[in-house]
Amino acid sequence: MLYLYALGPALFYNVLPEKYWKHFCKLVYGVRVIYQRKIWLADLQKAHDALIQFAHEFELLYYQRRPDCIHFVRQSIHALTHLATEILRIGPGVCSSQWTMERVIGNLGQEAHQPSNPFANLSRKAIQHCQVNALKAMIPKLDHYAPAEVPQTAIDIGNGFVLLRA
Repeated sequence: MLYLYALGPALFYNVLPEKYWKHFCKLVYGVRVIYQRKIWLADLQKAHDALIQFAHEFELLYYQRRPDCIHFVRQSIHALTHLATEILRIGPGVCSSQWTMERVIGNLGQEAHQPSNPFANLSRKAIQHCQVNALKAMIPKLDHYAPAEVPQTAIDIGNGFVLLRA
């Protein structure tokens, strides 16, 4: 995310031909707005417009809208056109992103060591994690990784809860 959406526009400036760089910048602008925690409606509309333009220009630049080349287009390009409307329905992207779940699945996959029955092993590992997390929630002293002290800028509100700064 950092390399593509934060550093990408600067790194690709004067490297990509101008039409491709401007096209890429529309994607970056839209995604940057989509992944903010607070999004103003006017900014969301501009991001939606930028992502719609990006998808349309993608069709023109990369496969010239030819039906015989449509297999080059991934569903993720079309999905960009729905991001802004989904934010209105379910909230900002950082609150509903699939990357968190993909990370969990990747971590569980690394723990699965039984190639003969991978799905059963994966299910068992997931259940183990849920059970351990439930025990740690019920008995906080079991959590060896719990911070010993509250960060300086946070407020301890009791019962093991801490209010972190913005």
